[in-house]
Amino acid sequence: MTTLPAPFAVSAVLPALPADAGPLLLSPCRFLPLHRWFLSLALLDAILTTLVLSRGGEELNSLARAILETSGLTGMVLFKLALVVLILVLIELIGRRCQSAARMIALLAIAANTVAVTLGATYLFLYSTAAYL
Repeated sequence: MTTLPAPFAVSAVLPALPADAGPLLLSPCRFLPLHRWFLSLALLDAILTTLVLSRGGEELNSLARAILETSGLTGMVLFKLALVVLILVLIELIGRRCQSAARMIALLAIAANTVAVTLGATYLFLYSTAAYL
C-alpha cells in the first residue's frame, strides 16, 4: 500500500465515524495536516491577490472578479473566506463517510490554491522586476 508523505498523511488512529457521530464542531479534526496546507495557501493567495490588484493586475477568478467589482476588495476577501470555510466543512463531513474522497477533495483544493499562488507570485515577480530592467 502506498503511503503519503508526512504532511499529507491522515492520522490512522481515527476510525471511521458513524453517521450519527455527533456535532461536527465537537468531533476531532480528521485532516488537520491537509487543512494546514490549504489554509496557508488560501491566506497566501489572498495576500498575493491584494498585492497584484494594488499593482494594476486583475483577479483571474471570474466569480471573485464580479464580487470585487460589486463589493470591493473587502467583499472579495469575505467571499474567499466563506469558500475556504465551506471547503473545510465539506472535507470533514465527507470524511466521516469516505476518507479517501475527502482526502482527494482536500488535495484538489490544495492544488487549486497552489496554482493561484504560483500565478500571483509569477505576476509580481515579472512586473516588479520589469521596473528594474
